[in-house]
Amino acid sequence: MNFNALLARARDILLKPRDTWPAIAAEPATPASLYTGWVLWLAAIPPLASFIGRAVFGISVPFVGTVRLGLGGLLTHLLVSYAVALVMVFVMALIVDALAPSFSGSKDRLQALKAVAYAYTPVWIVGVLGLIPQLMALTALLSLAAAGYAIYLLYLGLPATMKCPQDKAAGYAAVSVVIGIVLAIVLGMIVGSTLGFGRMGGMSGFTLGGRNATELTVNPDSALGRLTAAGRQMEAAGKQMQAAQPSGNVNAPAVTALSPDQLKPFLPATLGALKRVSLSAERGGMPGMQFSQADAQYSDAGGHTISVEISDLANARGMLALAGMVQGERETDHGYEKTYRSDGQLVHERWDSQSNSGEYAVYVGDRFMVKARGAATGIDALKAAVGGIDLKGLAALKDTNGSKSD
Repeated sequence: MNFNALLARARDILLKPRDTWPAIAAEPATPASLYTGWVLWLAAIPPLASFIGRAVFGISVPFVGTVRLGLGGLLTHLLVSYAVALVMVFVMALIVDALAPSFSGSKDRLQALKAVAYAYTPVWIVGVLGLIPQLMALTALLSLAAAGYAIYLLYLGLPATMKCPQDKAAGYAAVSVVIGIVLAIVLGMIVGSTLGFGRMGGMSGFTLGGRNATELTVNPDSALGRLTAAGRQMEAAGKQMQAAQPSGNVNAPAVTALSPDQLKPFLPATLGALKRVSLSAERGGMPGMQFSQADAQYSDAGGHTISVEISDLANARGMLALAGMVQGERETDHGYEKTYRSDGQLVHERWDSQSNSGEYAVYVGDRFMVKARGAATGIDALKAAVGGIDLKGLAALKDTNGSKSD
């Protein structure tokens, strides 16, 4: 491995992306060479830095102090995080490749892998800050900036790699990124439940060698198996994203999130014995990635406080089908967490009997998330809070553009 060449390429893609992308698109490569010469090294930075930082400094927990995890648990987290990062690149390449025809691009899985692998560069490099857990706030801020720059790099790289017209590159990048955000949330849930990973099917190894080096060899019933199988759903997801645009036209204005004034009425003054004590709502985002959220706090005479949130994912509807790949259940000594489908809707619930708190979320119309969380008499109280929301009325707005009022 030529580390000088790797560092030079990292410098060029970060500082001279417009000049570097055509060179990347034209240079000979194979999936194996991209992984062994680039992805395997760069993707290792965040999990390895996090491993070292947590092993040396521990994790700071408010009101508790510094907590140090066992090396076995840290190592398991490192390996799972690294494996998930490698799979994320693979599946994102499938997304970019599947969406190419929708934006007048050319399907080419190798070029899609190039686009994704090199666009990820700033995110991986910023991951080195995981060496110092105490810089969590700064790391979060710089990670957000790195993610924004990665989107910009993808926007610059798609015309060179996927041969899409320049005027469609922004929409192409936006749709790919929105799908990627949902996928990242799903993968984050997997990494976050590392210690309970085996309960979801177990992880088998995978290989990058062989004649067709892009194929992952995994247990199809495992969590990673479900992720790779999800690649076969990406083209359908792309069509759903296209359908989310007015008249099914990807170049038409994106569906806009509901305004705060449209969301607030769905949070009533009372939910059974609970009375609303506060209410707020906001809308924001960028073209192709709009969102809005309304949040209300409810309390009862027994001192229980529940927060109820309604989030509008706007034109990201349809992508929640991808989250179905992580349906599963995890139990602990004092609680549980599970994700499943009920009446065609994705449901997530979590309960901790020690703190008598948890959350219950329902995804409505593949566009809205309604979630209740906080201290309660039991999970049924959280379910009742969500049941008190007009879910049918909310679902009826799944094709509605938000008003201009804020």
